[in-house]
Amino acid sequence: MPRYLDPKNDLMFKTVFGEHKNLCISLLNSLLKFEGDRRIESVVIIVFFLLGYFVCG
Repeated sequence: MPRYLDPKNDLMFKTVFGEHKNLCISLLNSLLKFEGDRRIESVVIIVFFLLGYFVCG
């Protein structure tokens, strides 16, 4: 059975929807049930990653 990357993973979600804005727009319009004049037409992706701190000691 092939294994796929989990889109519920934060990094994968940001990668998929950050690189394919049309998918992001479609998802938002579907989830928010926007139709007609209320549809989202464009998005601006702000890259924001929090990197954890590693403490050695």
